[in-house]
Amino acid sequence: MTHNAGLTYRFFQEEKRTYELAGVSDGMDLTGITLEENLQRLASVPLLYEPGKMWRYSIATDVLGAVIEKVTGMPLSEAVRMLVTHPLSMMDTDFKAVDTDRLTTAYADSAGEPRRLRDFDTVPFVEGTAGFLLSPNRFTDKTAYPSGGAGMIGSAEDFLKLLEALRQGGNPILPEALDTKMTTNQIGNLVMPYWPGRGFGLGFTLLKDPAAANNTGSAGNLADGRHLWSLMVC
Repeated sequence: MTHNAGLTYRFFQEEKRTYELAGVSDGMDLTGITLEENLQRLASVPLLYEPGKMWRYSIATDVLGAVIEKVTGMPLSEAVRMLVTHPLSMMDTDFKAVDTDRLTTAYADSAGEPRRLRDFDTVPFVEGTAGFLLSPNRFTDKTAYPSGGAGMIGSAEDFLKLLEALRQGGNPILPEALDTKMTTNQIGNLVMPYWPGRGFGLGFTLLKDPAAANNTGSAGNLADGRHLWSLMVC
């Protein structure tokens, strides 16, 4: 949950590196494989660093999704529904679109000009990396495996319900002590590439130094580089 497990994402690596050669999916494309098959591919390549020694945003959240399946004895979608979305009445949120007629058109910002995403698309991330492999139809394809890190879709109203529950201490989905731990920096002074001035809790980017982050928020806010209340969760 702190993204220092020795893993990364394929889109963070250069082209033709270990994840691409092993066929690892970041959970945003359509691959025709299962979650278990994807993690077998991930397990076939070496760790990138000693766990706990570095921070790298990573596919570890997909690994956690598989752990949840083992612990609960049910598919990840059912576990998330039972533990999170139904207690919060987040009826628009799932690993598949609840109502395809309400889906917005997916766009990419390509060279400063927005364009519609193609069915199987590649979008640059930062110079020198392979970039994102994306498929807008993933959320309507019932065969797509549930990606804990990138695989859910929902409405803004649902997302606000989650944020509000966490802001008020986690009830009814978490005890307050765990909610506090989730929103407290857990990585010490480990450097977060691309996100200066930030720390990381259990699934959340935290603003540590607003000046270094070029962010107008206050220290302690949950934030990515652009938005005060952005989450990096499934």
